[in-house]
Amino acid sequence: MKSQNKDIEFYKVSLQKFMETTQEVITAAKAFMSEAEKNETKENIRKQRSELMQRAANNRFYEKGVWKIGENHVQDIKKQHPYEKDGQNYNLVTREDFNIGLKQWNSSKKHRNAKRKLKLKLN
Repeated sequence: MKSQNKDIEFYKVSLQKFMETTQEVITAAKAFMSEAEKNETKENIRKQRSELMQRAANNRFYEKGVWKIGENHVQDIKKQHPYEKDGQNYNLVTREDFNIGLKQWNSSKKHRNAKRKLKLKLN
């Protein structure tokens, strides 16, 4: 039992040292990266996240709801998948189109009726 505890403690300490060393390497690498390289890295990470968002939305089409993502992700997805309208299982809406639709909905009779019903329930 004691040797097992020693092994566990050894692995904990080793893992902690590995994590600290890894963080030191990352910090040092960042210091040597130019601003352009940092921006390129951020852009690549954003594009990878956009791709994963697209896959998640397409694979989880059966769940109803709204998933708000940033406009940069919308534009990335449109660039990465410009011809997928037929195979796409979700609606991708730009901020501009969403705002237009929201304004139309706000001014609609349906919206006014919903607000009136909500007021009646609250009173």
